Amino acid sequence: RAFQKDEQCRGHLRKLLCEALEELLGHRRAAPLQAAASFCSDGAYALATAVLSGRSLGEEYCELLVVSPGLHRPSQRRRLVAAALFLVPPLLIARGQSEDAAPGRLGWLRSAWSASLQAVPIVLRLHLAVFYLLGSFRHISDRCAGLKVLSVSERPYRSFSYRPLGVLLLAQMLGQAVAAMLERRRSRLAVKEEAAAASVAAAIVAMASSDSDETANSALPISKGMDTTRQPLCHICMCPAECATATPCGHVFCWECIASWAAIKVAAAARFNAEIAEGCALVVGTDQGLYARARKLDTQDGLRLLRFKGPDGTGCELDLDDVANLREVAKSSSYFAYIAGSLLELGKHFRVGGAEIENYLSDLPIRKGLSSSASICVLVVRALNQLYDLKLTVHGEMDIAYRGEINTPSRCGRLDQCVAFGQAVTKMIFDADLLSTEPVRVGAPIYLVVVDLCAQKSTMEILKGLQKAYPYPRDDVDKALHSLLGEVNLKVCEEVAEVMSRERDPIKAAEALGAAMTKAQ
Repeated sequence: RAFQKDEQCRGHLRKLLCEALEELLGHRRAAPLQAAASFCSDGAYALATAVLSGRSLGEEYCELLVVSPGLHRPSQRRRLVAAALFLVPPLLIARGQSEDAAPGRLGWLRSAWSASLQAVPIVLRLHLAVFYLLGSFRHISDRCAGLKVLSVSERPYRSFSYRPLGVLLLAQMLGQAVAAMLERRRSRLAVKEEAAAASVAAAIVAMASSDSDETANSALPISKGMDTTRQPLCHICMCPAECATATPCGHVFCWECIASWAAIKVAAAARFNAEIAEGCALVVGTDQGLYARARKLDTQDGLRLLRFKGPDGTGCELDLDDVANLREVAKSSSYFAYIAGSLLELGKHFRVGGAEIENYLSDLPIRKGLSSSASICVLVVRALNQLYDLKLTVHGEMDIAYRGEINTPSRCGRLDQCVAFGQAVTKMIFDADLLSTEPVRVGAPIYLVVVDLCAQKSTMEILKGLQKAYPYPRDDVDKALHSLLGEVNLKVCEEVAEVMSRERDPIKAAEALGAAMTKAQ
């Protein structure tokens, strides 16, 4: 109890000193100094209480008296030695764990020092168990300094004992030691199995190469100790490649990573050809959309589930921790593929809990070029953003929804994510794969009529055709396309935005907008 009281006082003093240091130097400069400040705080507490006054606050609180061998009052030098032995070892352990073993002549010495430091916490726990059993020398520093504690309270004898805690602590240490031995044994067996598998694989390759010269010329040698079960590394996500896909240059990527990169290839082409002008578009949402209610979902078994119910009564239930199932659903052509794709992308950046989303009304036409799929992605991301306070801006919601839809067979563009702004007119500027938006002020009400021409399109075919013209034009047609989607488009968008902001008469505004759209066509 006395030790706990002292630790509480030390913690309060550390907090005050660190807060004062942060107020004086600022958080950035004070952060590297917090460890040193804590050490100085503990040293000052020990010097002011145990050394100078002879008793710590915890000892006074529990009515304890510290004595030296022979039941004499300990000297200040003895208390100072005990305080140093209590404070310095944790500092050395922290510094030893933060430093790697250096190569060269002192490398083995640093390795031995690091290994010995790892044994210090075990020794301290063992000493604590002995204290619970025997009742003397709370810390190993007191044992080294020969300091014992006597109770001077009116009721020194208690009806309880700490011996069961000592027995439990010893049992816990024994269990951890047995578990460590079993884990080391399993790791050794795994190393032997991997070496045997590598030897078998090398023998199979050698047999195949001796049977056929063609196979020998095309086969790659297996180096000694190579782990043949390891997946190749994807150089986009820097993780083991899933559904490994090789490009003509020989590099290996995840299928999802390389497919996502290809989908934004047109925008990224500006990085390779500086002459490509930035893209621009004026976008606005219609008065139709998706309407939903969302709430947090807590399950009894602790699963992180997302339940989605559509306006027609159909729905799905997706486990946020089952990444394989999310990928499978995202690759399907179902309505729920966009939900799974958005959850996959959101899970790369945030860990959210369960949720239930009820899409009780949808009056936005599906598969009519009105960004209905992007609306679903934005709906899921925005619902989880608001439920769990992820602090995502509209730009953040758009980016995650865009990358989430790329996880599906539908290859969308960033323009589709304009649904995140609702019915506000927005100017979207594309510079390489960077996106910026500016609100457009509308001086007079403008009414747009959307007509369904019952036509069909393929986003994949459109992107495929555009990618052939980038980053460098092949002929005059490609050059004209670069000019049309670059300088001409940027000029038209600026003219239209200026007209919409300037005109106050609805009729004149509609006529000017119609003339600009006719000119663009």
